[in-house]
Amino acid sequence: MDRLLVYTENYNVAAGGASFIVDLCNGVAELYDEVVFVSNPDTNAFAPDTAARVVCPNRMIGIAVWTVVRAGVTVGRMPLLRRLGGSIQRLLSPLDELAFAYNTWVCRRAIRTIRPRAVLAFNGGYPAGRSVLSMVVAARLEEVPVALCVVSTPFPRPERKLGTWEVRMDERVAESADVIIVNAQAIGAALTSVRGLPTEKIRVVHNALEEIGVPAPALPRAALRVGCVSRIDSLKGMPYLVRAFAVLAREHPEAELVIVGDGYGRPDLESLVRDLGLEDCVTMTGYYPGDVNEMVVSFDIYAFPSLWEGLPYSILEAMRLDRPIVATDVGGISEAIIDGSTGILVPKESVEALARALSTLAADPALRQRLGNAARVKFEAEFTLDFMHRAVRDVFIDATLASRP
Repeated sequence: MDRLLVYTENYNVAAGGASFIVDLCNGVAELYDEVVFVSNPDTNAFAPDTAARVVCPNRMIGIAVWTVVRAGVTVGRMPLLRRLGGSIQRLLSPLDELAFAYNTWVCRRAIRTIRPRAVLAFNGGYPAGRSVLSMVVAARLEEVPVALCVVSTPFPRPERKLGTWEVRMDERVAESADVIIVNAQAIGAALTSVRGLPTEKIRVVHNALEEIGVPAPALPRAALRVGCVSRIDSLKGMPYLVRAFAVLAREHPEAELVIVGDGYGRPDLESLVRDLGLEDCVTMTGYYPGDVNEMVVSFDIYAFPSLWEGLPYSILEAMRLDRPIVATDVGGISEAIIDGSTGILVPKESVEALARALSTLAADPALRQRLGNAARVKFEAEFTLDFMHRAVRDVFIDATLASRP
């Protein structure tokens, strides 16, 4: 029986990385008789919204069991050692190497038990979940073809004296992976320049969404509504958006800002809104349980001020609904948003540039329509699920992780 073993460290969060792994599994499942999902023990697999993305949900046993296309996806548990955090980890870096070795041993046991045809080791960033990298090395030691998937810009290595283990770790991962799948060219380039992973092993498979009709707006028509869908945390840049909107509101007092999403940064952001006197024109919905597309289609301008990204699904959601987009030029965003063609790109952490772009779009409805239409055309050409599934199947076949069906 041809099995694909999929491993990730998963913490039951509704995030883009979790959606990407589901989409990858849906894309390659037809190449295997069974897809086996293995993760750490303190997880309920995927958040409910993400689980809903799995094709043909079957039944729940233990953690979860799904059917993906024609492949049965079983979810198992395995132990792993958590990375030590902060300064303790740096002082006791030899323990990190021991943890890596232990996790590699555990992963080898899992591979011997499951006996997969191939392994997909999925990481939200790099180095991120160290046990994921252990799985890559374990697969090579067990002579099983392995793909590593990374969906966020990598962090640089620690200072030289403290980073010698990370250099060795990167070298082992580079030697072990048959192919490295990234969801943006920018991530692949950074993995090479920052972590030394080989360019020739890197393949790009962009995020994707299914095509949908235009939903009814969740909000009543407004004179001018700027909106964003995002977590609220230190990497998403929401204070820059609020400050830029404050500039826009002085020029366009009829404007309103809607932020859809939640996170640990929300109390501070609410304080900033009060300090700027924007309580009457800024709305924070928190987590939105309904169809988020109904919110997105309510926006006249879609703003995305993130400081650190891979290729965010929320940008694709706005493109799919022909929204004019202002976004920071970070990660892989420029692979979807072509400045001046399918949206407007601005430098990160620049209130002035963001405010200027918002003002330009606010003053020019024809430009908003042109950019929104162009974004929709680019989405249809490059970011649909059918396109993604074909791309990832080709990667798996070319890397001999699967036989051609």
